[in-house]
Amino acid sequence: MNIVQRSATPEMPARFDIVLFDATERTSIERRLREKQKQAEELAVIVRNAKSGILRCDEHGKIRRCNEAAAKLLGIDTDPLPDEPIDRLLALQGENEDWFRKAIKEPDNGGSFEANYNSRHYSISIGEIANPEEPYAAKEYSVILRDVSERVLADQRMQLLVGELNHRVRNVFSVVTGLIRQSLREKPKFRDELLDRLQSMAESHDILTRNYWKDASIREIFTRVQAQASGHQKVVLDGPELRLEPNQFKALSMAVHELTTNARKYGALLADRGVIDISWTVEGTGEKTIDFLWRESGGPAVEARDVSGFGTTMMERVVSTEFDGSADIRFRPEGLEFAFRGVIKS
Repeated sequence: MNIVQRSATPEMPARFDIVLFDATERTSIERRLREKQKQAEELAVIVRNAKSGILRCDEHGKIRRCNEAAAKLLGIDTDPLPDEPIDRLLALQGENEDWFRKAIKEPDNGGSFEANYNSRHYSISIGEIANPEEPYAAKEYSVILRDVSERVLADQRMQLLVGELNHRVRNVFSVVTGLIRQSLREKPKFRDELLDRLQSMAESHDILTRNYWKDASIREIFTRVQAQASGHQKVVLDGPELRLEPNQFKALSMAVHELTTNARKYGALLADRGVIDISWTVEGTGEKTIDFLWRESGGPAVEARDVSGFGTTMMERVVSTEFDGSADIRFRPEGLEFAFRGVIKS
């Protein structure tokens, strides 16, 4: 509401002009503007005090704005800002001198990378700043520089420790192998089976060591099975990419080793045209479950006695325990079948 007082004149007495209007929309717009201004001020405080270097550059790499961390890293004054482009001010070791322009031309390949500068290691992220209010304005880009030197040093130390651990474990495997060979010379069948199992465990250990004992791809378990097939024999894999934590990886590796040994002695890998179909499916979004199936065909007719007691026990109990599920071995006339269902541990 607006009120305007009008003074009296000879022709007109004193009066008030009152204008009423609906200010709902204006009030709403003003409120939204205040909220956006508050958000912008809060964001500015975050950027200003961030430990990472944050810059705003034009498409030529010239710095338009930057926080104190970026200015300190580059060794520049902010008033005025230098005219040189950022890839001249930040000469990264091992990178093309035009790394900024290369990154904005190939965002999928160069938008995020790591590089060394002044004996420190940095993670660098470059992204276009969207401006929906001025879609035809000159493009500008954000550049974020994070010092990740401590993480890189920690990774290097971890690699050294894992390498040393792997070396010592391999030495233990070698000593145990020697003891088995010497102690079981008069029992060659038992000796060879035990050494074969030990070799399988060593291979699983090597795979997990390469992945720093975090997890490993399920497909790496079947490399040895595929190596056993020859001629017209087939090993068919069907399943999504899946990474298993160490205990589950080792359990399934041991089971697959027993299955492979059995297939070589009595099953599909004994016949010229034997086939092993290995499939797995994964369900769920939170707690994921796996359905695994090993199915042989094209080999000799299978009998339960063809599988050793230890192998049967190992496949059924160890796998079902590690996967919190159930396992089952079926001796079909056309070939052995091993299936289990369980929970995938994260």
